Amino acid sequence: MVTPNITSRVRISTGRADRLRAFICGHLPSGIDVEVVLTPAVKTAAVLPAEADALVRSDATELERQQAAQLLESVDAEFLILVTTDPAPIDRIPVNDQLTADHAHQFGLAFHELLHILKTAIGPIAELLESEIEPNHHQQVHDLTNIIEDGAIEREAIEGANFSDNAEIRLELTRRIHSQVPDDIPDGEQVRFSFWDAVTSALYEWAIYPTGITEVLLDEDDERILFASEADASGFDAVQEALKALARDALAIRSAERDDITHSHDKTASVRRAQLVVETWQSAILPLLETHSEASTQSPDQDNSGESDVDSDPSSNSESPETADSNSDPEQPIDEEAGGVHNGQPQLERSATDDPFQDVLSQPSITPDSLDEEREATPSPETSDSLDTGTSAPDSDETLVRPTVMKTNRRRPRSPQTLERGHLLALLNNLGHTSIPRRVDKPQ
Repeated sequence: MVTPNITSRVRISTGRADRLRAFICGHLPSGIDVEVVLTPAVKTAAVLPAEADALVRSDATELERQQAAQLLESVDAEFLILVTTDPAPIDRIPVNDQLTADHAHQFGLAFHELLHILKTAIGPIAELLESEIEPNHHQQVHDLTNIIEDGAIEREAIEGANFSDNAEIRLELTRRIHSQVPDDIPDGEQVRFSFWDAVTSALYEWAIYPTGITEVLLDEDDERILFASEADASGFDAVQEALKALARDALAIRSAERDDITHSHDKTASVRRAQLVVETWQSAILPLLETHSEASTQSPDQDNSGESDVDSDPSSNSESPETADSNSDPEQPIDEEAGGVHNGQPQLERSATDDPFQDVLSQPSITPDSLDEEREATPSPETSDSLDTGTSAPDSDETLVRPTVMKTNRRRPRSPQTLERGHLLALLNNLGHTSIPRRVDKPQ
C-alpha cells in the first residue's frame, strides 16, 4: 500500500532530483552546468543563477537569505532549476495514483523550463521590449510575451519529433493542474474580471490551454464570471480579434521543423514571436488605452456608466480565480449592466487571475541566444529519452512506479487544445499506470 509518507518522501528524494537532472542534461549541449533542487519554496518551477541574491530577489521563490544560503550549501553548479515538492492535486487530473501524478507533474514542470532554455532568446527579447515599450507598460507586455512563448514552446514539443509521447502527457497534466477553470469558482460566488484579466485569460486559452473561461465571461446567461465594468467589457471586445490573430500567427512560428531530431533550436523564432506581441500591443491595445485616457481627460466630470472609486483587490490565487460574493456588500456602487465597479477606463491590473509560472524574462540565458555562436550537437531523442525516468529504470526510492518503455510510431501533430481525455488516458495506460478519472470535467 502506498502511504502519504512514501509519496512525500519520493517527491523530495535525491533519486528524483538526480533523474530530473539527467533528463534535462540529456537534452542540453555538453558543458552546461545545471543542478536540480526540489523545494517547497516555488509554486511550480524556476530557473535561476546559483547565487543567494538571485534566489532571494526572485518573484518565483519564497526564500529568506539564510534559507537560500542553506539551499546552496550542497550545490556546485552555475545554474539552478528549482522544482516544487508540492503534491499534485489528483482531483484535477485523470489519475488516481499519487506517485504517478507527482512523477508526471515534477517532470512536466522541469520539461517546461528545459524548453525555455532550449528555445527562448531571453536577452534579445528583453532588449526588444526595453526599446519598444514604455516602462509603465512593461508588465503588461511581459504578460503577453510569457503566454505566447509558453504556448509556442509547448506546442513545438508536442507536435515535433525532438521529444517522445511523454512530452504530450506531462505538459497536458501540468496544464490541467495549474490552469484556472470556471469549475474552480465555488457555488453561489462570482468573479469580476478587469480588462487585463480578460485579455490574459483569453490569450492563455487560445495559445496554451482551453480553460473555458472566456466562453463563460462572454455568456450573458452565466453569472459566474463578469466584467468589472462596462469599460473593461467594451475594451476586451475591441481587442479580441487582434488577440486571436496574435495567438494564431505566433504559434505558427517554430524554432525547429516538425520532423527535426537534431535539437538545433532556432532561438530567433522566439524573438519573432515577441515582435508580434509588440506589434499587437502598439496597433490594437495601446491605441485603445490612449483613446480612453483622452476621453477621461476631456470629460472628467461626466459619469455615464455608474463609476466608482472603489479599488480592486490586487491579491490573487494561483490555484483558482479570486472569488467575490456579489451580495456581500449591498452598499457598494454597482454598474448594473457590467456587474462591477470602475473608473471609466479599462483596468490593467490582474485582480482575479494569476500566473504561477516564472516570468521567462527573469531567467538567466543558459544556452546561447545568438545563432552565430557555435553550438555542440545534443543527443538525439532516442538517446535523450533513455535518460528520462518516465521511460527507463525508476529512482532508487521509486520502486512502486515502474513505467514501461513506450514504443510508438511517430504520431501526427497534436496540441493541448486537441488532446482528448480518452487519448490522454490511453497514453497513461500505455505507460503501465492505472488512470481513473476522479471527477467529470466539462467537455472542452
